[in-house]
Formats: sequence, structure tokens, C-alpha cells
Amino acid sequence: MNTLTHNLSLRAKFFCFHLATIVADQPREINSKKLVKMKKLITFLTAGLLSLAVNLHAQSITKTMDAFSHPEGTVVTADHLYVSNIGEKMAAGAKDGDGFISKVTKNGEIEELKFLPKEETLNAPKGMAVVKNTLYVADIDRIVGFDLSSGRQVFELQIPEAQFLNDVAAKDKQTLFVSATNSGKIVQIDVTKKSYHFLDLPTLSGPNGLTFGEDQNILYCVGFGTDNKPNGMIYEIKLGLVSHSIVGSYSGYIDGVQYRDGALYISDWIAFEKKGLIKKVDLGSGNVSPVDLDQPLGGPADIALDPNSDTLYIPALLENKFYISNL
Repeated sequence: MNTLTHNLSLRAKFFCFHLATIVADQPREINSKKLVKMKKLITFLTAGLLSLAVNLHAQSITKTMDAFSHPEGTVVTADHLYVSNIGEKMAAGAKDGDGFISKVTKNGEIEELKFLPKEETLNAPKGMAVVKNTLYVADIDRIVGFDLSSGRQVFELQIPEAQFLNDVAAKDKQTLFVSATNSGKIVQIDVTKKSYHFLDLPTLSGPNGLTFGEDQNILYCVGFGTDNKPNGMIYEIKLGLVSHSIVGSYSGYIDGVQYRDGALYISDWIAFEKKGLIKKVDLGSGNVSPVDLDQPLGGPADIALDPNSDTLYIPALLENKFYISNL
């Protein structure tokens, strides 16, 4: 718990106790209507203070990790999370062979820093998805799959037209979607046939993070922008019709995206320094609000939400750190 939250919590508790004492000490002859009004006011104010303290605590960063090598992506399974590391240098497009994937417990204990690959090579791994115990990861111009039990590489598909594959989202056991940031396209992959094609869509503004909502025929994509400008948008892609629309008017250096209860949680770098934020986009109202993490982040990348809790995992690429928070 941060200092501000701790102080608010203590003050709220003291406030409750103090007001309760005042009411108890009132003379019996006090007007009953006034007493009822006083109690209602106390209840209202106390609930507000407690709610504020609880909400601030709930959105605070609970753990900071710095053992990784430029963490870019993370994916959550039933028991673990996996973190992709670009490597010692933040060379996101370099085929230097020093990328790896870490295996971490959900409370942030590293079980194996260099869990994958076992024998093969990863260059600059980024977004990931897990399907039937196979972890698929985007690695510059190819998609690689590893069996999570044995660690063996069991899949590889080269996509030479794309030089910056970024995030991966699984629609079902056979179909993956991958963002190709440099070309402004989305790739659809059939892992059974080892085939792919680009969705017939107009060029998007640096497509990056991908996620599905409750409807598996709607894919959400966020853009990092083009020409080094924060003009990345939020897109809703209808896969059945292969059409897209822009969600709201928000734009930025948007990297990661996750869906939860009718809203999108997005990570926005804001600038190429420690100014990044996590924001919530209500898909019903279009309202955009910041998630209060008590501090800005350096390059918040492909975030992940635990489907069984409110835990948010945030790789901070620019500052070479990894954060765990509660929504």
C-alpha cells in the first residue's frame, strides 16, 4: 500500500470512530429528526472516504520487478505468466539471437528467467498467445510455437512480407491474428495448415496490441501511430465482414490492450520517456479515464489481465521493468 493510500485509510478509520463517538455522546433530549439527519450524513461521508481509500489501494502497484531484459509482452495462463524479453539491447527488429521468454508465478516470483527457448533461437520476441499448451510468440518476421510442458519448439511460420510482427491473439484452437506494425496490416494464421493471409483492410496506424471481447468475431486493435507521431487509434474489426471502425477519438502511442466487462484497458507511452499511462476506455459511453497507478511508466507495452482476478501485468519496455497492479 502506498503512503497516500495508507494515510487515507487511517484517516477514514479515525473519522468513523470519532463521528460514532460524537453521536453516542449526544444528549438524549436531542431532536430525533436532527439525529437521523446527522446519522445519514455521517454514513454518507464515511462511505465516501472508505471508498476513496479502497479504490486508491486497489489501483496501486503491488510489485516491481527488474530482472528482465527489456520485457515487451506477457500472457497469463491458469498457473503462470510468461514474459517475452527482447534482449540485452532494446533492438526490437534485430536478429541477434538474445531474446527469451521467462516463466513467472502470478505473484511475481521468477521460476525460470530463460525458460524458452531450450535449444533454438529467439531474436526479439514480443506478443504471445497460448493455445492447447502451445505458446505462440511473434518474433520479427515469424511466428514460433513452443510446447509448454517439454519446452520444445513445435511450430514455425515465416512471414517474410512483415518485418515487425508484434502482438498475437487467438480466436480459437486453429486461428491466430497477428499485428504487423510496420506494414499497417493484420495477419490471419491457420496453425493447422501453417498458412496465412493479410486481412483485406485499409492500412492501420501502426497496429500493435490485439484482443478479443466477448464476441470472438470482433477483434480490437490499438495503434502505436506512424511517422513517430502519437496518432495511433483504437479499432474495432468485424471479422465476419472484414470491416473496421474507429472506436472514439482517442489517439496516442498505444501499445497494449485488454478487454474486461465492456471496457478496453490500453497502455499509452505518451512520450518516449517515463510518462506512460494505463487508461480505461468504456465501449458503451466512449469515456476514457486513467487508471491511477501512483506513477508514470516508461514505455508500457503489451499488458495482460488475469482472467480470474483483477491483476494487471505491465511490461515497461523503456525503463526495463515489470509491474504488477490491481485494478
